Amino acid sequence: MNTMKLISTLMTKDLLTVNPTDTLKAVKKIFETKTLYHIPVVKGKKVVGLVSKTGLLDFMVDKASERNQDLNGEILERYRAEDIMAKEVAQLESSDHLLVAIAAFTENRSQAMPVIDGEELVGMVSSHDIMKALSEERMSII
Repeated sequence: MNTMKLISTLMTKDLLTVNPTDTLKAVKKIFETKTLYHIPVVKGKKVVGLVSKTGLLDFMVDKASERNQDLNGEILERYRAEDIMAKEVAQLESSDHLLVAIAAFTENRSQAMPVIDGEELVGMVSSHDIMKALSEERMSII
């Protein structure tokens, strides 16, 4: 197994991001129209959090049962990405090797991590990306 493969070769570079003050209605629309499970929350190009589709759905279920209301309207306009984002997010650097990523995913039990250079967001990598890379490598050996 080539654990020295760089994260930059695995990461998704074409990203959709949100700002901390973007409404949950806007976040929900992204999840509805794109095949994404995590969206980086950024100020400029610096990652300040991560919103997950599961986190949004959990929030919606909690608020709907709490207020006995439909969440397609004004409630999602009142809440912001910063209200539900994970604020302490493990990050990788594009120059990190696959072995570093495997250890980070194992230690943090994350499904996706922002990839940064300095403080600038340059990509995202998921546990699926890593499994896919490992699978492709194994298939090339067979």
